[in-house]
Amino acid sequence: MWIFIVVLIIVIIVGIQKGVTEFKGKQYLADQYDKEQAILRHAAKMAIKGQNVNDDIPDQIEKLSELNQQGIITDEEFSKKKAELLAKM
Repeated sequence: MWIFIVVLIIVIIVGIQKGVTEFKGKQYLADQYDKEQAILRHAAKMAIKGQNVNDDIPDQIEKLSELNQQGIITDEEFSKKKAELLAKM
């Protein structure tokens, strides 16, 4: 009987740990989605204003810098996107 209880507790603990791991994975994906959406919202605002996204590269870099400072995008993501934008100039 005690062995059954111990096994049951172990199964419950493993299940909880698996659930936490899955939640963290889903949270990471949600964070990535939020980052992409922030960039797309910025591009959409510029399009609504009648501006060409490529014409406003310094503003895009500034916006990316703000996202980086807020922790929405990483330093690595900022540097990569900044290099891509500068290559378009």
